[in-house]
Amino acid sequence: MGSATVAGLLAAHVNGHAALILGTIALPTVPTRQFLMPAINRASDEGQRTGCVQLHGLSVGITLAHIAAAGIVWVLLPN
Repeated sequence: MGSATVAGLLAAHVNGHAALILGTIALPTVPTRQFLMPAINRASDEGQRTGCVQLHGLSVGITLAHIAAAGIVWVLLPN
């Protein structure tokens, strides 16, 4: 979250779209950390394999979306 926020602030001077995307990356990190990760751990501890796999898949999907968004920013920013 910190890295995306700082990068977004720095990118704001160069490209507004890139800054917006980086800000969008930063936003879901808190709920993911505060709610999704504990839910994954709880499902795992309680032996709820299906729930754990689904929640983990959601976590991986969020991470992949962040990576894709960062790649888009890389393309948007001038060399």
